[in-house]
Amino acid sequence: MSNLKDSIVMVATDVQPCQKKIEFSLSQEVVENETKSVVKEFTNYASVPGFRKGKAPVAMLMRRYKNEILDELRRRVFSTSMDKVTENDEFEVVSYAMEEGGEFPELELNKEYKFALVFDIAPEFAMPEYKGLTVEAETEEVTDEKVDEKIQQYKDMYAEFKSVEEAAVAGDMIKADYAANIELSDDASAGAQRLVKSEDGWLWLSEPEMIPGVIEALTGAEAGKEYKFTAKFAADFREAELADKEVEYTVNVKEVQKRVAVESEEALCEKMQVESVEDLRKNIKEGLETELEMQNEHALRTKAMELVVDAAGKFDLPPAVLDNEVQKELRRIANATVKTEEEAEEFKNNLDSHREEAEKAAKEKLTKIFVLKKIAQAEEITVTQDEVDTQIEMLSQYYGYKPSDLRKTMEENGGMDDVQIEMMMAKVADFIVENSANKAEDAE
Repeated sequence: MSNLKDSIVMVATDVQPCQKKIEFSLSQEVVENETKSVVKEFTNYASVPGFRKGKAPVAMLMRRYKNEILDELRRRVFSTSMDKVTENDEFEVVSYAMEEGGEFPELELNKEYKFALVFDIAPEFAMPEYKGLTVEAETEEVTDEKVDEKIQQYKDMYAEFKSVEEAAVAGDMIKADYAANIELSDDASAGAQRLVKSEDGWLWLSEPEMIPGVIEALTGAEAGKEYKFTAKFAADFREAELADKEVEYTVNVKEVQKRVAVESEEALCEKMQVESVEDLRKNIKEGLETELEMQNEHALRTKAMELVVDAAGKFDLPPAVLDNEVQKELRRIANATVKTEEEAEEFKNNLDSHREEAEKAAKEKLTKIFVLKKIAQAEEITVTQDEVDTQIEMLSQYYGYKPSDLRKTMEENGGMDDVQIEMMMAKVADFIVENSANKAEDAE
């Protein structure tokens, strides 16, 4: 293999900033010699009727296993060529592809072989100063007011619905008999059946709507009265039996309930099984302090990354990598904004502005990655497989997946690379913070 590597001729030319075209060529003699090497290996295990292994004539092996020999020859040439490129100290490859519309030429035995690839190259920029920086970020303290706010959140969290004589408003819950003017098939799902008819059922006047239009239709509803409204189900509604249908509903309201927050801190202690108000406030304050400490650490890391990225200045980015990141950002924007057919149409109409937004986000992300990656290389900061496995375990618990299922999904959609990059950037940011002027002053 080493002789093959030395025999491959490479000629690199710049296509555009951060992109090179490399032409590879092998002389007829090199192809012949490598073919002989491959055939020699085949003689050791190839089976030819009438001959012991290793004794079959070369010509017969060539006829019988020509396709296999060519495949192995192509594999060697390609892998060795890639090894030669990646060992080059002049540039760092980040991706590669055939020329647009290009295909690998057929490799023929005993003939010269040439092919070309286009490589995205890591950008060149001056290493920014990243040690001894003053890394500061706005920090907060846990005040009594913040404890009071958290207590109010818990009061709302532990709130109960209670029957009232008032008219319903958004956020209320209505007990009612309701029915739609549609009949479902006998094998319709239980969910669809509940949406079509219910006695003593509950309708929540909050997002996401249980039935489209129910909040507007029943705001102001009172117990003992009947109401009618039309529901228009979206084409992609979760219950297929109702998707893309317009349905008339009749609702007989029996009861209106409002969410009533826990009135006192003493009552909240009872709900949360805490012995006293003092213990409640103490526990909440400690929790907020831990939360703020994590937020402050995150703010410092974010500031550290901003400082070194700004210091590196602007530089060209690999075009193919950038285009791929722009597409990822576009998908992210679409997933966050498109929920209905109308929103999908609006997204298409504003595609240019969305693309501008995606390109800006992609450039910022890639610039950060390349700067922090260069620091990681200089400081030999790495992410181990054990660390990745631990992160996958934590993510699986958060999302409620089995670790193996989450890993498989992430490997299929490229998410594993994102996890490793995020972990690497966090490590570099921590390194910058730990080596900042602030930390040195604290140590003194």
